[in-house]
Amino acid sequence: MIVVCPRCLKPAKMVITQYGMRHSCCGMWSWGGKPLVPEAVHRARQQFHTAFDRLWNEAEIVYDIRELPGSVAYDRVVAKIRRTARNRAYFWLSSVSGLPEPQCHGADQTNLRDLHHLIKCALTCAGPAQVRDWALASRHPARA
Repeated sequence: MIVVCPRCLKPAKMVITQYGMRHSCCGMWSWGGKPLVPEAVHRARQQFHTAFDRLWNEAEIVYDIRELPGSVAYDRVVAKIRRTARNRAYFWLSSVSGLPEPQCHGADQTNLRDLHHLIKCALTCAGPAQVRDWALASRHPARA
C-alpha cells in the first residue's frame, strides 16, 4: 500500500516497527497504511480515547454477572458486555455530538475541531451506566 504525503505529494517512507507498519513524511506519520496526519491530530486522538474508553472499557461493573470470575464463561460474558457497550458508546456519542456515527471513531478522525468536540462530548458522560440507560431508553440497537 502506498501512502502519499499530502504536503509534498511524494510516497511516504515506510518503516516496520515493533508496533506495526508506520509511514512518515514532512513531520507527519500514520500507522497501518492510514493517511498521514500531524502530531496535533495524534495527541487529540489519544485525548479522545482517554475520554471515550471510560464509557465502555469496564462496563461490566454495571451488570450483575452470575458467572464465576476467572472462568471462561465469565470472560465470555465480560467480552460481550464490553463489545456491546463500546458500540452503544459510539452511538451515544453520535447522538450527543451531532456527528454521524462513523465520524465518531477517533482513530479515523483527522479533523482537529471535530476531535476536540468529541472529547468535550465524551467528558459530559458519567460512564457506562449512563450510556446503557440511554441505549435502553432510546431502544437503540447495539451491534455486538
